[in-house]
Amino acid sequence: MKKLIQMTVLAAFALIGCAAAEAAQTNLIQTLNLHLIATFQGPDVTNDNIISETVTNLKVSTGDIIQILGPATTNDFSVQARLLVVTPLPDGDRRVVVRDGATTVDVTRFFDHELRGAVVEKARFNTETSVAAGIRYGVHSFTLQDATNSPALLAHFQLYGPAVVPFVSVLNRQKEVVGYAYEYVAAVAGTGDFDGQPAILRGTISGLGRAVEILP
Repeated sequence: MKKLIQMTVLAAFALIGCAAAEAAQTNLIQTLNLHLIATFQGPDVTNDNIISETVTNLKVSTGDIIQILGPATTNDFSVQARLLVVTPLPDGDRRVVVRDGATTVDVTRFFDHELRGAVVEKARFNTETSVAAGIRYGVHSFTLQDATNSPALLAHFQLYGPAVVPFVSVLNRQKEVVGYAYEYVAAVAGTGDFDGQPAILRGTISGLGRAVEILP
């Protein structure tokens, strides 16, 4: 079923591409959100003859990641800045950007998001309209990393976790399929460091949204 959908959709996209070679570019816009807790080794506490090891926890949000990206991109992002994933449809390379008002900064080089191992999928496909919908199951990895020729980040991590990813066809104004919107919420865990301090991280990472923007 999966191979049938892929082959039929590719054929449909090829026809659309030939008919609209000079048409405006349609981008899928999704919001990337991180809600993490970083746990660090804390100080030893002595009370008489009892020595206690402690840990400290730090909440890490999307806003914190945006502020970490600021110095590495020589930008001073406001608190209204958003972390977005922009995917040219039907099958372009997705980009991670910080959008702050009218300013958009590409930060793709600092991120790596991959599917690991096998993927299991269930879907329904309409051969007449090329419209499809389904759910994809897989294990995702998320990495925040330094980038070549850019200042080092103050934080890094590598996280893994399973995600259930619903997807639906994206239609243009003519009701033609121009791509797919894959949305996910992944429960993740892994390791990282903040200001050089090792940490264990856990939480959720999500990529949500089905909005499109059309560029001339």
